[in-house]
Amino acid sequence: MKKNQFYPFMLKGSAFFAEPIQDRGLLLKVLYQDGTKEIFSTTAQSFLNQMIHFFGYDLVPLRKQYGQAIGKQQMVPLPLLEDWILIPLKLSNQPNGEFFTGWVVAQSMVHMEEENKSITKLFLEGNHMIYCGHRLSFCDQQIRHVALVQHRYRLLHGKGNLQLKEGRLSYFL
Repeated sequence: MKKNQFYPFMLKGSAFFAEPIQDRGLLLKVLYQDGTKEIFSTTAQSFLNQMIHFFGYDLVPLRKQYGQAIGKQQMVPLPLLEDWILIPLKLSNQPNGEFFTGWVVAQSMVHMEEENKSITKLFLEGNHMIYCGHRLSFCDQQIRHVALVQHRYRLLHGKGNLQLKEGRLSYFL
């Protein structure tokens, strides 16, 4: 992956996750808020790490800092900016496909619905629909965690009390 190839995602991204592509292996699929998609020859972890490093963070301390706010060590939503929080979820393009850890921009989530007891459909800005390999209750919990880590971010950065902006999902349904 070329250096700083994640810039477009930072400006208009909705989600990114690994996707198996026949005869090419496991590639990174990036979904944008304008409805477009892009495939990169890199891993979701590398893509994430480049973004985190761009903001001057390291993944382990960042995860630890915000994990304390929600009492978790893994699957911790990461606020890179006050209103730009990445949610880790197991994602796939197909309900019966293989699920890989990916990241969804919380602010681009529009709606969630239960596909079955262990799979949830996520609807994102850009008319994207992807499958999540978690129960709807887990996805709801992740959305609540987004509000908590956002509050922690604001406290750490001197932003004061939590105030949700009009026009954004007020975390959430």
